[in-house]
Amino acid sequence: MRGVSKLMHRMDLSYTKPTYTLAAADEEKQRLFVESTFPRLKNTRTAKLIIYCLKMRA
Repeated sequence: MRGVSKLMHRMDLSYTKPTYTLAAADEEKQRLFVESTFPRLKNTRTAKLIIYCLKMRA
């Protein structure tokens, strides 16, 4: 995990734990995120690099 943390730091990213419980989350906002925002995010260069690094680690 330390390597991933260093990589994220170099990319100006950080890891944070959620401060809410999933039961309290808004289902409509989750649906909108999954349908519209997430597909755009997962195709960014940063996301692809993180996914690649995680696969190499496994």
